[in-house]
Amino acid sequence: MTNLIPFDELAAEALDGKLAATMFRSTQDFISFYNSGLINKGADEVVAFANEIDACFKNVKLQGKNLVFISVNEVYMHEIVEALKPWEILVKAKRAVEDLIKEGVLEENSLIDISSGSIQLAEPEADGFSYKKLSDEKLFKGSEDELVAEIHEKYSSSNRDDLFVASDFLLLEDGFIADIHSRIFG
Repeated sequence: MTNLIPFDELAAEALDGKLAATMFRSTQDFISFYNSGLINKGADEVVAFANEIDACFKNVKLQGKNLVFISVNEVYMHEIVEALKPWEILVKAKRAVEDLIKEGVLEENSLIDISSGSIQLAEPEADGFSYKKLSDEKLFKGSEDELVAEIHEKYSSSNRDDLFVASDFLLLEDGFIADIHSRIFG
């Protein structure tokens, strides 16, 4: 049987512990029973375990009435695509910030906000900050609050939850993008 790839080892161990106290004994055994049709897939406990397995493992998905193993390459591809999502915004922001600095509109130590989807200068005031839109270019469409928060957490040197220092974008190491492109497209 295929090796299970957990999102979180402790959660996988906890699930195995719960299953050990049942007739299923382990996650692997539960999957075998479930897919064999020997158990009632509509039973509350069975549905709960199937959903928990789906949520707990990267390479097991609940599809229809079966727990299906997906390949390691599918897992890797999903992880790569998810990891690259912020980079579409990051490379646009990097270019925009570089252009604004060349134009003399920004300095490397300027505080900026990208949460609205465009580059805004954040200027300190007595009761907070005032914001000045510096570019009409949209870095992203729609609401990307979670993605912007993730970008901020990973790449901002500002001690403010919503602001970046312009140099945060200048210092981004994005050379790997050309390597990926070359690898895929030759």
